[in-house]
Amino acid sequence: MSQEQLTKENINRILGGVCPEIRSLLRLAHAQEFRITRTNSGHFKIVTPLGRPKRSTVTPSKRGEYRSLMNTKAQLRRIGVEVPRP
Repeated sequence: MSQEQLTKENINRILGGVCPEIRSLLRLAHAQEFRITRTNSGHFKIVTPLGRPKRSTVTPSKRGEYRSLMNTKAQLRRIGVEVPRP
């Protein structure tokens, strides 16, 4: 599965093995029209929508520990995803 673009049809299939916290962040970015691709290593690359300055970040598919989830949220905020604060 190399660099597969997430669409409305296949987002549920691709996000099946992802932890719930990361899955909700990816769905949030997808709803805000960010482009999401899955890399060969199983990570997710999130790229800004067309018409915005090009920025991207790579997120893991597993959350690991609490701090890594907070870091992932911060990375998404830096590229423009509107992630709600706790």
